[in-house]
Amino acid sequence: MSPIIACAVLLTGASSLRVAPTMVLQPRRDLLAGGAAAAASSLLVPEAIAKKPLCLPGTNSAKALGGPGYTIGILEHDTPSFKAWHKVIEGIGSDLLSVYPPECKVVDEFFIKTTAGKPNGQDAVLAGLVFETSGLKAVKKFLGEGKSPIFEQGRRDGWLTGKWRENYFACADFRGPTPGPPPQFQKGWGICFGAHGLGVPYKDWLKVFGSPEVDALHESLNIQYSVCGPINGKVSTDLSGGGVGVLHVTKSFKDTARFDAARARVPYIRHRRDR
Repeated sequence: MSPIIACAVLLTGASSLRVAPTMVLQPRRDLLAGGAAAAASSLLVPEAIAKKPLCLPGTNSAKALGGPGYTIGILEHDTPSFKAWHKVIEGIGSDLLSVYPPECKVVDEFFIKTTAGKPNGQDAVLAGLVFETSGLKAVKKFLGEGKSPIFEQGRRDGWLTGKWRENYFACADFRGPTPGPPPQFQKGWGICFGAHGLGVPYKDWLKVFGSPEVDALHESLNIQYSVCGPINGKVSTDLSGGGVGVLHVTKSFKDTARFDAARARVPYIRHRRDR
């Protein structure tokens, strides 16, 4: 299978739609990383982000920060109009996380407009769901492989079309200006999600991903945060044999497009095993 690459731009007003009331009081860095990151939990100001280098050298492990362990679910589907789809989401209200049962243990969610893989630039949606790994079974039950009552209603109403895809990877390692996960995404930032099979152990792939050569490449492409980890092939639709998932956060959509164009010279992608 060919690798999955989805370059996208953050939707307008994403931060206002994706923050639950409890998260307003407690920065997401604390939620994901635990008390060990409390001293570094404030959001970065643009001036700090703009300084070089963008990231610390190499990678830092989520295990070193403590916490229960988290998974990111990447959910994708087509839609005739992202603008119309966005209105449906706005109708849910400001607390989007309230739709998930407590046993799902969801701590964050973001929605992105993407045209990845669409030959004529049609609209599509990529949603990122961040939850405690122990809530995976409940998350899968709630989503119902895209056939839950919410999504079935979406197909009848016409805002959910095309193939439903969901792929899950562990929040195992990070890149960024400080140890730990990215802060809440800001309006105008871009995201690039990629996943592929591995022909080497994850720990060997990670050494390449965190090498000085790749640090320099990421720096040149304005990649300011990254999250990576092993794919859970048992519950993923596209990489049932496992592999690795990577989420890059860039300063703009233009930068995600530059990364997509540079994929041929990205060393850690060369270690993939397509199926």
